[in-house]
Amino acid sequence: MSSKMLFMLVLLGLFIASFTIPAQSQNANAKDVRPYILVFDNGTIVRDDTAIPLDPVPPQTPDPLTNVTSKDVTLNPSKNLTARIYLPALTHNSKKLPILVYFHGGGFCVGSAFSRNDHLYLNSLVSQSGVIAISINFRLYPEVTFQTSLEDAWFALEWVASQKQNISWTEPWLASHGDFSKLFLGGDSSGATIVHNLAIKASQVALLYDLRIYGAILVMPLFLGSERVPLESDSVTLTPYYRVWPYVCPNCSHGVDNPFINPVSPRSPTLRRLAVKKLLVYTAEQDPLLGRSVEYVTTVRASRWEGILAYYEAKNVSHIFHITDQQKPESEKETKLLIKRLSQFLQT
Repeated sequence: MSSKMLFMLVLLGLFIASFTIPAQSQNANAKDVRPYILVFDNGTIVRDDTAIPLDPVPPQTPDPLTNVTSKDVTLNPSKNLTARIYLPALTHNSKKLPILVYFHGGGFCVGSAFSRNDHLYLNSLVSQSGVIAISINFRLYPEVTFQTSLEDAWFALEWVASQKQNISWTEPWLASHGDFSKLFLGGDSSGATIVHNLAIKASQVALLYDLRIYGAILVMPLFLGSERVPLESDSVTLTPYYRVWPYVCPNCSHGVDNPFINPVSPRSPTLRRLAVKKLLVYTAEQDPLLGRSVEYVTTVRASRWEGILAYYEAKNVSHIFHITDQQKPESEKETKLLIKRLSQFLQT
């Protein structure tokens, strides 16, 4: 299937999923997690694009502003698991480039690898850092639960590992230009939550062909917990972040203290097991979840984890400002700084 045809199918699916249903056809009862999603008893799903813009854009060959080329690929047809790959302008065809596997945010129920804002962000990051990025379009709630989203993410990571063998069916951009010794994982918000869980799983389950994760980037991770931590308001439990978790992971024991979403709970594996050599955590001063990120960094430092840890806090901006508030002057300034710091991390 061509990249253009794949994009058109994804576009149709996103249109259907986000179409607003007339009030008279809606059920009285709904799982209401706005500004993310409404799920009605009759099965109707209304994805709200207030928090995370859903407007998809096609891949580009190349992007006129950054000279980054992108294309869409299918990782697993039966799972409807797709991705968008980004290739920077090549100055030396023989030079191998770091690989970034990226997971978008959206509370595990909205967002897309093909959304305009994620696409613009990754074009800029790939252009400045000189990495090959592959943005994973994993399945979301309510079509699946969090565990399946995480399985999709692991499958995508294994798919990337399989490209290392350079056999006949490999993706040529990765096989020809990717440096598999410099494999990074990165994600924003709920995507960063997925990255953390992959880094823990990789300490227990070996990837294909003995591939190792070199570094991980957690940008404003969506971490929760029942006990308040410093810098966290009591009202944080009223936010959509807390309200969405019981729906996306209904079978998770201990609620917001489940290790999937609370990596510092007593039930969680020690963070010393993070299977990466480098870790970058990026937070925002006005993010309601700032305290959780700080607690995570503090716990990593106390765990005797042996890697290199970098921590940054963006000023005067809130949660995933670089995706949702790209036009605001303060966001534009901090986004440029974010991309600069991430690029430096990816280049070393």
